[in-house]
Amino acid sequence: MAVLVKLISAGDPVITYSLKADRLQHQFQRQPSVIPLPGDLDTGETSVISFDLGFCLEIISVSGVVDTVGYTEGSEVFPSKTNLENAVRTWWKESVSDLTALIKLQTNTGELYNGVIRGFSCDYVAAQTDRYPYSLQFQVISKVT
Repeated sequence: MAVLVKLISAGDPVITYSLKADRLQHQFQRQPSVIPLPGDLDTGETSVISFDLGFCLEIISVSGVVDTVGYTEGSEVFPSKTNLENAVRTWWKESVSDLTALIKLQTNTGELYNGVIRGFSCDYVAAQTDRYPYSLQFQVISKVT
């Protein structure tokens, strides 16, 4: 059973794409800094300085399959592979030029997040010429609901 995820643009006009996802992973990552110090040349032992400034990243990873042809099902718009790639490129450019241009990601449970797309990949599989596995990493800036 697929999970339905929506990507909602911040621009004008607002574009909403629905994606069928096979997997939705929500993770939190701490980012401590670890600095190696020069060690003993004879034993190879080294020391490190580790400090944590409290930075924490919240990442939502979504993966599934996108079709080569987009379609509409009721009020849901499912993009083609090309449309999804173009949207990701546009959203990246907007987030670089306008730091307030956050997109929204809505999960099937109704949770809504503001953030940016951190990474995106689309794979070619020889046996599936009409569908492409995709993976998208969304960095959460804030939770709306």
